[in-house]
Amino acid sequence: MQKSPELRKEDGIWTLFADGKPFTMLCGEVHNSSASDAGYMEEQVWPFLKGLHINSLLVPVYWEMIERQENVFDFTVLDAIIKQAERESVKLGILWFGLWKNGISSYTPEWVKTDQKRFFRAADRNNRPMDVVSPFCQAAVDADAKAFGRLMEHIGEKNEEQQTVILVQVENEVGLLGSDRDYSRAANELFGKEIPDGISSLYEKSGTWEQAFGEEAPEVFMEYAYAKAVGRIAKSGKRACPLPMCVNAWIEKFPWRPGGYPSGGPIARFGPLWKMLAPDIDILCPDVYTSDFQGICREYRTADNPLLIPEHRRDIKNISHLFYAVGTCQTLCFSPFGIEDFLMPPETRTGIGNPDVMKILNIDRNAWECEKTGEFLGRAYQLLDSAMEVIYRYQKLGKVYGFLRENEHEKGTVIHLTNCDIRIDYLDQKQDTPKAAGFIIESGEGEFYAAGVNFRYSLLPLKSEKRQLGILEYSEGRFENGMFKRGRILNGDERYCMLMLEKPELQRVKWYFYQED
Repeated sequence: MQKSPELRKEDGIWTLFADGKPFTMLCGEVHNSSASDAGYMEEQVWPFLKGLHINSLLVPVYWEMIERQENVFDFTVLDAIIKQAERESVKLGILWFGLWKNGISSYTPEWVKTDQKRFFRAADRNNRPMDVVSPFCQAAVDADAKAFGRLMEHIGEKNEEQQTVILVQVENEVGLLGSDRDYSRAANELFGKEIPDGISSLYEKSGTWEQAFGEEAPEVFMEYAYAKAVGRIAKSGKRACPLPMCVNAWIEKFPWRPGGYPSGGPIARFGPLWKMLAPDIDILCPDVYTSDFQGICREYRTADNPLLIPEHRRDIKNISHLFYAVGTCQTLCFSPFGIEDFLMPPETRTGIGNPDVMKILNIDRNAWECEKTGEFLGRAYQLLDSAMEVIYRYQKLGKVYGFLRENEHEKGTVIHLTNCDIRIDYLDQKQDTPKAAGFIIESGEGEFYAAGVNFRYSLLPLKSEKRQLGILEYSEGRFENGMFKRGRILNGDERYCMLMLEKPELQRVKWYFYQED
């Protein structure tokens, strides 16, 4: 029997293991509705993934489909998709669309939607019911936890032969949209009471929610509610099958008011609260549709939380974030959304892209474009997949250095190796080309690898070094089974301008010192 997928921290680096080996999910997430029909997946998804060189795929499982009748479970569609993934040699991450998806309850079964007494709704400040089951409704949380536990039990059974499912996301972008907090009767009663002991200890505050947190009280109150509820649901699933679990956040955006983004979701500044109330959740992760990628990575990649990106914007300009995420941040997963679109003819795409929808979701419309993205991503994933064994090896030694151009005002950076520096000059880019991004692997004394796009690089002696640097070999190539397989040797005119252009590349440089007379 194969080893179960697990998350471990070794040498200060979080690593996801699948089949007993380190595994980075070079991934994509399908559109919300694609996995509701195995036939659709067969005809409209898998054929368009072949050129992308993904090693994993994120697919939803819907509560409304697996438990149409209470206590009667049907996993037919999921089983078919698992079988398809095994055929394609692709691992799966499961997204549990249960009580909450993007701040509403659209994927609950009919028997939950229609029984509004048993499964009561949240209310806005005008006491109007909202299209979301309240996180204070214990009956709903218990029902979700029961269904999720049964799902995880089934996944555990399916994984006994092949460990196909390696990650599970619990709910999707939880929180309350359109109101800073829940104003239902149950919520109001709790809001007027003393804050729980755990919250009091964590924040060193006391009194009612309003007394303790002032104008921030509604949001902290909802963080408590959702973290506690998701923690209860996750515990039920983890007990049945202990796969790594995550929750994803619709991150804070303009105008930075709770309710404009889901109030109560796992945004980074509430990480300690979530870690306390939902200990079976291993990872808090961001959905990235803004362009401040380095800032988002800094917020979510912490000592007790690895970086995992289950949704990422699709445009060619920002897709090169991939190299920074892998090289600098040791991301466990990089997953652009609506992955089946990338190599699909534009006229046959079915995903959302309407400007009005983008405005409602507060998403930059450019983030949804995917022209040229498929070709780039396929080449980048193929390069990275072959290099991951080497990347893991040198990340443990602290010898992988990533970089990313966030805006046109940044001209470059300097990477400091043991015996020399590398000057990185960012190349000017067009609107339809990727940002300069990449990483350097210092593989030994006098040797390094460079990978990425849209930059020029050169060697600099250390400031204290009197000797000059010379090039022994400048070559392009790829990795095979952890070894560099050299292609062209570029020791001609190319060595005067070592660079990466718009297509992802891997190059090796060997250098030496020489002393001028």
